Amino acid sequence: MDLRELDRDVAGCANSHQRLLESLDLLTDEQARQSSNLPEWSVGHVLTHIARNADSHVRMLQGAERGEVAAQYADGARGRHADIEAGAGRSAHELVADVRSSIYQLEATWVTTTAQGWQGRGVSLVGDVAMLDLVFRRWREVEIHRADLGLSYGIADWPAEYVRIDLT
Repeated sequence: MDLRELDRDVAGCANSHQRLLESLDLLTDEQARQSSNLPEWSVGHVLTHIARNADSHVRMLQGAERGEVAAQYADGARGRHADIEAGAGRSAHELVADVRSSIYQLEATWVTTTAQGWQGRGVSLVGDVAMLDLVFRRWREVEIHRADLGLSYGIADWPAEYVRIDLT
């Protein structure tokens, strides 16, 4: 991947972040507790996952910046699951504030990551991952899980550029 692709992915993901946040402006507590399109997960579960995923990317990028190979989640899959369960039942206001804060922290980390950090590696739940691949992975997470929310957004609404890149 070259820096133009990284810039493209940052712009695409940042746009998807903003569209997600705009769609959550009027989220109600009732909607937050309703079932999502994912089995056994409410909208609150999906939103908490979106926030914790952003935090996990910050964790790996900061590790790479220090020359370390950081794990995506401190306690692996078990910790990820526990964090999602712990946050899923919060109010709509708290859920949206968490998603917003995690997005802003992630985007700030993208800005401050140096060439050393971008050339680093991390360990995701499924194995080794290049830091240069994280931004597109995040873009994918946002698009897929926004559709999973079941709040008037589906795969037919995915941006054409995202679909084109992901299909390749």
